[in-house]
This record gives sequence, C-alpha cells and structure tokens, in this order.
Amino acid sequence: MALMASKAAKVITQTSTTISSGFDRLTTTRAAQSRRGFTLMEIMLVILLIGLIASVGSGFAAGTYRGLLVKKGARDFLLAAKFARITAIESQQVCQIAINRNENSYSLVSERYNLRTGQAEETPVRSQFFKPTRLPNGVQFEDIQINNIGAPENTGEGETVLSVFFYPDGTAQAAVVQIGDGRDHFTTNINPATGRAKLASGTAENAQTGVVDLNLVQ
Repeated sequence: MALMASKAAKVITQTSTTISSGFDRLTTTRAAQSRRGFTLMEIMLVILLIGLIASVGSGFAAGTYRGLLVKKGARDFLLAAKFARITAIESQQVCQIAINRNENSYSLVSERYNLRTGQAEETPVRSQFFKPTRLPNGVQFEDIQINNIGAPENTGEGETVLSVFFYPDGTAQAAVVQIGDGRDHFTTNINPATGRAKLASGTAENAQTGVVDLNLVQ
C-alpha cells in the first residue's frame, strides 16, 4: 500500500512539473512576442494614416474658418445698411453707405443741412452702434449693383467710392452687394420701396433666392 502511494505521488509530481514547464515556455514565448513590438512597416503605416487624417482635418477647419469670416463680413454690412436707414429716418437727413472697393471698407455719411451756409454737408457717422469698417482679411466686395447711380466718385487718391443712399421717408436706392472670398458668397439686397436690407447666401445672380432677414437668424 505504501509503495502504491509513493508511485502515485511520483506521477503527480512529474505531471505537475510538466504542466509548469509548459506554462513557463508559453509565458516566455508571449513575453518575447510582446518585447518584439511593432515592425517598421507597421509604424510607417500608422504615421501615414495620422498624416492623412490631420491634413483632411486642417483643410476642413481652414475652409470653415474662411466661411465664418465671409459670413461675419456680410452680417456686419447688413447691420450697417439697417443702421443707415434708421439714421436717415430719425435725423430726417439723407444717409449713405460709402463703399471703398479698393480698401474693402465702408462708412456711413449723413448729409446735414447747414443753416449758416445754406448748403448740405457730408458728415461721417460714428456712434456706439457703428464705426467705419473694413472687411476681414481675404474677404472682399465681389459685386456691387446700384440702380440710378451716376459715375463713381473718385477721391483723388486712386480710390473709387460707391454710395447707396437712404432717404428720410424710409426709401433707398435699389442695390445688390455681394461679399465673398471666391468660394463662399453672401449677398445683401436693398429694397428701394422700403429701404430694408436682407441677406442671402449665394451670389448676386441669386439675390432673390433664399432671402433671410437677419432679425430671424439666431
């Protein structure tokens, strides 16, 4: 009986040693594979994928940023047109938006009657609601169409100024002003009967399509 127990213990010990040895070899193999890490080809592939994702992301971000600049420039011009109409009505004097295409800038000018001289004088409009403005970098006046206008005024310094007039009775010159960067475009349409300005996404050719009043845009 004791001999059989001794043999059984020996078999169990040998089996345990075999299992332990096999486990150690498996662990050693996995550790070696883990230490091997990535191959050069795998690393280069990962770097290439990261570069492609970064280039696509940066291009999208740049396009979005330019689009926002165009939209901001168009909104600011729309607000200027609205303010010019209000100024003309409240002051009972003609008010104009003077657009300098060379400088991509615009200002408001009020024609006030001088009792002393008996003549109308142009006075720049500056207030907490408006100041002379230049379009953001890369954004420009792409198209300006003003009805019933004579030759553009030349300031004598090679600068051409176009003006849109707003009158005390609330009317204005019919005008379409397109602002953009060659890719994104917004157009302000000024209604001559009401003097009201509306903003549309797109070029001047589609000024009547999809018109959106800023008062309704959040």
